[in-house]
Amino acid sequence: MKNFMAFLTAVYNNLPLILTIIAILFGIGVKVRNFLMQSSEEKKAQLKEQADKVVELVKEGLLSLVSKAEKEWGSGTGVIKKAWVWGQLQAQYDKLTDYITSGLIDQKVIDDLIETAVDELNELLKKNDKVVKAVEAVPTVVVEAAPKEE
Repeated sequence: MKNFMAFLTAVYNNLPLILTIIAILFGIGVKVRNFLMQSSEEKKAQLKEQADKVVELVKEGLLSLVSKAEKEWGSGTGVIKKAWVWGQLQAQYDKLTDYITSGLIDQKVIDDLIETAVDELNELLKKNDKVVKAVEAVPTVVVEAAPKEE
């Protein structure tokens, strides 16, 4: 009887915490059940909606990445800059690769967004001297070989 009373006292003292945990578990259970009960069409639509959000996030960050690539690699290195931007996108948005692989996002869409960001950067460079100064290429450092000792 003494153990039972101790148990009831512990439950009474921790009732808010116990009820909170039960409510959270119930909410998670409902969400999982709803997702599992969705048809494959609804699941695909939900994934497509998430993929569209990823594309919007990519779109927002591309101008910054393109300008960093221009600053890092300079002009005349388009292939290198594009590869660098792709690498940065995949590092920042890990779901991007998954969505491209699963066919939810077409890689051409991302390529077009990169090209649009490059065009936008070029327009900004023509119009704004501050942008030109911010994106100036890093000067090339020439390293001379040390003279041979005789």
